[in-house]
Amino acid sequence: MSSDNVKLLFLGDFCSRPSTSLINVSDELKELIQSCDVKVVNFETPIVALENIDQPYDGFGFLSQSTDSPSFLESLGFNFISFSNNHVFDYGDDGFLNTVRQFKQAKVFGSGLFDEAYKVLVLDIKGIKIGLLAVTFACFGTFDDEYNQPKYGSAYINSLRINHLIIDAKKEVDFLFILPHDGVEYLDIPIPEVRYRYKDFIDYGADGVIACHPHCPQGWEMYKGKPIFYSLGNFFFNSKQTPEYRVTNRPHWYHGLAVVLQISLKEKSFSFEVYNTLNSDNRLLSLDSTEEIKNHTNYLCEILNNTVEYEELLKSISEKHLTNRYLRMIKGCFNTLHLKDGLLTNCKRIVIGIIRSRLNYKPFVFLIKSDSERNLMIRGLNKKI
Repeated sequence: MSSDNVKLLFLGDFCSRPSTSLINVSDELKELIQSCDVKVVNFETPIVALENIDQPYDGFGFLSQSTDSPSFLESLGFNFISFSNNHVFDYGDDGFLNTVRQFKQAKVFGSGLFDEAYKVLVLDIKGIKIGLLAVTFACFGTFDDEYNQPKYGSAYINSLRINHLIIDAKKEVDFLFILPHDGVEYLDIPIPEVRYRYKDFIDYGADGVIACHPHCPQGWEMYKGKPIFYSLGNFFFNSKQTPEYRVTNRPHWYHGLAVVLQISLKEKSFSFEVYNTLNSDNRLLSLDSTEEIKNHTNYLCEILNNTVEYEELLKSISEKHLTNRYLRMIKGCFNTLHLKDGLLTNCKRIVIGIIRSRLNYKPFVFLIKSDSERNLMIRGLNKKI
């Protein structure tokens, strides 16, 4: 580590349900991690080691991971753990608190009591003050309702409180980076509403935005001279019981981005480098320097600077997601919904289902609470009207 600069490393989503003792890490990736002063990773799911911890959201999207995950990440050198996402409270407050206690060396931030969640983590590294603020979309456990707050939660990305936090924090720190957990899962590009919100952060004073959640890498762009990384993808993600499990319908599930920000102490400015990472067969984590993945990453960035191509891809995505994801999610809420029937018929059934309370509320609430998912669904519906 050079005494003339401060290096910050950001990696994407981490979840390993099988023991992390099965994961090997290449020397090249280890060296990259250890070369940085601040190493941040998103810890996607809680640890459930206590038999009396109940699962409060039965039947919908609950995940947990191995009890040795914290020690594995700490052994690699990660010293800051972002714990602000849609799975933090899958096992309630007890699951959240138990997970935080498992980290013995790294600082866990991003969730907690209200004032803890809406708090900028300030680091003083070599005389430079760096602020990190983790936020997430409206989901179970997010502080998104002023009148009905949970005891513990995460900061809501679209709360106006966030705007004021950024303004106030920039008076106290030299650099401020926002770490959102938002976007639409499995998409190669961010939707326009996400782009607008992340640019808001820059407008209010943030020096960069580094996001997770879509579970695949997305492109990045410069806005007013500041970088916005829309998704780092997965660092390592296997939520199944066996390391033999493979995700087959999402081509970039096993790819991720590692972002290194280098702050010059003399100039008080920063530059960045982006590395591609690869999870090989849930057994090996390494850097990926193949031409194929380089070309794919470059393509994602180029789309963001090509309005025509971006809008064409967005249109195609919104229509496919409406049919392949949203109507199927809604179908799971209602006993009477049939994909083969027309849109108008199914809309009537949805309204009747709401009135008669004939629905499984958890998937439905998720769909209408998540701003990004709802916005993309509306785009798809507008194409049908």
